[in-house]
Amino acid sequence: MNSFGKYLLFIGLGVVILIAIGVFLLSGGESGTPQPKPTLPLPESSSPTLSGEGAVVVITESGFEPQTLTVPNGTTVTFRNETSRNVWPASNIHPTHTQYPGSGLHKCGSAEEPQIFDACHGLAPGESYLFTFTVSGTHQYHDHLFPTVAGQIMVE
Repeated sequence: MNSFGKYLLFIGLGVVILIAIGVFLLSGGESGTPQPKPTLPLPESSSPTLSGEGAVVVITESGFEPQTLTVPNGTTVTFRNETSRNVWPASNIHPTHTQYPGSGLHKCGSAEEPQIFDACHGLAPGESYLFTFTVSGTHQYHDHLFPTVAGQIMVE
């Protein structure tokens, strides 16, 4: 191979390496608007059952804990952000948040906002969102900012 061919080969390899580095850096960062991703089905897991007036879902770097929570109808669930980033718990389906009856992203900022299963904004680290479940059934939810992070509340 002549020196011009080697030169082109090195240029081509350099471009490929730069593209790979760019893709790696962009996929690991949290800047920009996250692209919607389909929510994966929830694996079978034990479901703690809580009684009383309140229950807590802790949002960690690993996701929602517990991932599945069973509560009586009328229970207020606190979603507490213990991550180092903003999180936005909301009813499925991403991005409209309409699965929980009466909910919808379009109702954020309206008089109906207190009745929808949607934090309506990113919760800062340490911030909490409370929602009272008044409809029996299984209600799946996700983090609107990272939609593959998901959980479910089973209301009896």
